[in-house]
Parts: sequence; structure tokens; C-alpha cells
Amino acid sequence: MRATRPGARRLALRVAAVVAAILTPATASATYVSSSSSSFGLSENLTVTTAVGAMLTATISPVNPVSGTAPPAYNLSQSVASFTSTVTGVETTSTGVIVDTAFSDALTGGVTKASSTVNDLNLGVVPNPIAALTLVSLTATTVQSTAQVTGDFGAIVTSGTTILTNPVLSILGVNIALSSNPAPNTTVDLTAAGLAGVTLILNERILGGDGITTATITTNAIHLRFTATPLGGGATINGDVIVAQSMATLLTRAVPEPASVALLGVGAALLGVARLRAGRARSRA
Repeated sequence: MRATRPGARRLALRVAAVVAAILTPATASATYVSSSSSSFGLSENLTVTTAVGAMLTATISPVNPVSGTAPPAYNLSQSVASFTSTVTGVETTSTGVIVDTAFSDALTGGVTKASSTVNDLNLGVVPNPIAALTLVSLTATTVQSTAQVTGDFGAIVTSGTTILTNPVLSILGVNIALSSNPAPNTTVDLTAAGLAGVTLILNERILGGDGITTATITTNAIHLRFTATPLGGGATINGDVIVAQSMATLLTRAVPEPASVALLGVGAALLGVARLRAGRARSRA
């Protein structure tokens, strides 16, 4: 057996040390990639189906939408003085001023956020002027939501809020108390008012992302959902109403430490030298 030369042995030990250093986990720094946020005041998608299969539909695309994507940083705000909609037999809606905002300084401050404020909300679903009753009536002086994402790789934090000022909910003329500062994903029980197939969620929070490299939060101040809700006479209603939606998203990624990159280069160089010397040794043998 041919003895290993001292120089080759030392080189092999150096290569092994460098490889071990490269494989040892190193703390990575982080870099901001992109962010986005958006908001709107109101949206509706409702369908009433009669006993004979006739359909009445009310579709309201997001009212006063605003959105932005960074980079570059942005600070957006827009408003409408009022909004009204009436579809006979399905819904009647009116508001005062609606203000929506979207903001991101994630490149410098690590903050992405949005807000929506709807004033003087007056919502009626399936109004019945003959009986002087409305299936669902919801009024409020102010409805506001916020959504925010802050932080960077490995330390992303989401938050949101909902504030309702003077909220009044009525089901077929029966009033149900609502909180002005509802906890996240508060579901209001409407069965006590004898209404089936209706879900009312206040301060709805919808989260996405892994919380490490990316995170998304959507806040709906009010989300009213109808699922085959009976209206009498064989008629039903299906669909959703959303009031004051805010959304924010942040995307980051890890960046290897400069020392790790340097070690990788040194290791590659030493491996190359080792292979060259081994080749020369074989050729002399």
C-alpha cells in the first residue's frame, strides 16, 4: 500500500474543515421582496330564487377600491361621497362617505397596511314593503376595518381591527345586540330570531402565508352570508355581503451570510486543488 504524502493529508484535512464549516447552519439575514395592500367599502352578490325557479340578482362590485404594490413605496387614499343601490325584492343599500386607504413603506420601515371606513351604513336584505318588515336590516354610524403586516424574514406579524359605531341589527323586526369592538371572527347567533341559513361574522380575519417568508391578512368588518335561506312561499336567497374590507401582504426571503458565501468559494477552490494534486500523483505513479 502506498503511503499518503503529508502534504496531501494536510490538504485533505483543510478541505474537510471547510466543508464542515459550509454545512454548519449559519444565521441568514433577510431581504424585503415585495408587499401589497388593498381595501374597499362594500360588495354584494345576492340571488333570490322563487318557487318557480325565477331568479332576482343583486351584484355590487367592490365600491371605492384602492390598491398598491411595492416597490416602490406608496401611500394611497380615495373616497366617494355616498353610495346607493336598490334591487326590488333583493336588497336596498345606502351609505355616506366611504374612505379607503393603502400604504407600504416596507423597503424602509417594514410596514404594509390598509383601511376602509364606511359612514352611515343602511343595509336591507329582502325588504318587504307590504309587511313593513325586512329579512335583515343593518345600520351603523361608522364601520371601519384595518389590516397590517410588519416585520421581516422569520419575524412577520399580522394585525387587524374592526370598529362599529352605533351598530343596529334587526332580523324580521327583532333587534339583536352587536359589539362595537368585536373580537376576531365573532359569529352572531341569528337562530334566536328564527332565521336559518344566515351567518353573520364581525371582524372576520382571514390569514395566509407561512409566517416566515410571507404573510397575508384580510379583515372584513362585516360579512353576511346567506345559504339557501328560506323566504317563505318556496323562495330562497343565497350570497354574500361584505362591508369594509382591508388586506395586506408581505413577501421576504433569506439571504446567505457573506461569510458562508466566502467559505463556499474557498471550499470549491481547495477541492479543485486537491483533485489536481491527486491527478498529478496518479500520473507519476
